[in-house]
Amino acid sequence: MKNPHYMYAQAFRSYKNLAAQGHPEAQRLLGMMYENGQGVPKNYLEASRWYEKAASAGDMGGVVRLGLLHANGRGIPKNFVEGCKLFLIAKDMGYPNAQALLDQLTPKMTEEQLAEANALAGEWAPVVQD
Repeated sequence: MKNPHYMYAQAFRSYKNLAAQGHPEAQRLLGMMYENGQGVPKNYLEASRWYEKAASAGDMGGVVRLGLLHANGRGIPKNFVEGCKLFLIAKDMGYPNAQALLDQLTPKMTEEQLAEANALAGEWAPVVQD
C-alpha cells in the first residue's frame, strides 16, 4: 500500500489543477483537504476560499461545508446569518441533512437574523461558468 501522505499529495496536485480550471467538485475537495489538513497544513481560511468558489458555482457540498465554517466560526468569524443562508440554499438544492443543520442553528439566532438569512438565501443564484 502506498504511503497515505504521498496519496494525499498526489490528490492535492490533481485537485489543485482541476480547481484552478474552475471545476466545482475539485474546488470543494481541495477545500476539504485544507480543512482537514490532508496533504497540506490545516488552514480553515484557505478551505473557506475554495468552498466559496465551489458554492458560487452551485456545488451543494461546497454550500454545506462553507455554511458549517460560518456557523461554527472555524477559521473565519462566526456568522449565523451566513451559515443559515447557506443551509437554506442547501435545503432548496435537496441536501437531505439541511433541516437538521437549520434546527441546530436557528435557535441561536434572533428573528431579525433569521429574516436576513431568508432574504439573502432568496437572492442567491449560482454563477454559471462557461
